[in-house]
Amino acid sequence: MRLVDRPRQELRAVLERACRMCSGPLGAVGYLVEGHGRPAGRRRCWMPTRALACRACYRAGAPDPHTGLSRPHAARRGEQFEWFRLVGRGTPLPPQPCAGCGQRLVRGYEPLLRHITCRSAACRTALTRVLAGGCGSGRPCPVCGRPVTTGRADTLYDTAACQKAYRRRTAQNMHAQP
Repeated sequence: MRLVDRPRQELRAVLERACRMCSGPLGAVGYLVEGHGRPAGRRRCWMPTRALACRACYRAGAPDPHTGLSRPHAARRGEQFEWFRLVGRGTPLPPQPCAGCGQRLVRGYEPLLRHITCRSAACRTALTRVLAGGCGSGRPCPVCGRPVTTGRADTLYDTAACQKAYRRRTAQNMHAQP
């Protein structure tokens, strides 16, 4: 399910993502955690969110593997983000690749989370397109007559140029009628 046609620079930017806690490099494996984040430009508003943490930040705030006791609250809080657990309700799974970019992620077991993404907008969009089929409607385009083979299942036009031509033609027809 990886994206093959993504530009190389964009893919490199996705793979060289930073940890949300320490702003350091994420490394080979990231930890997908749930918590509260402060959106850019807001001082007091904290919103529930998911983010990636590096191994060092996760281990500093994760429960003790021997006793199961929680670490101090301050170990899980940064300036812009505070996390409280791995995404999912079960035990941590081995690292799995993101469905969009291939970044290896650790998350908890959750039967409802079949596909995993690293929470970037590009990867979420790519996963949505893959799950929606990405094969278009199959109907002929009303402008050029070619079958629609890309996009969503309810797509009417095969290209943006066809959609623009259709809109231009209908606008001219509306102005021409008395």
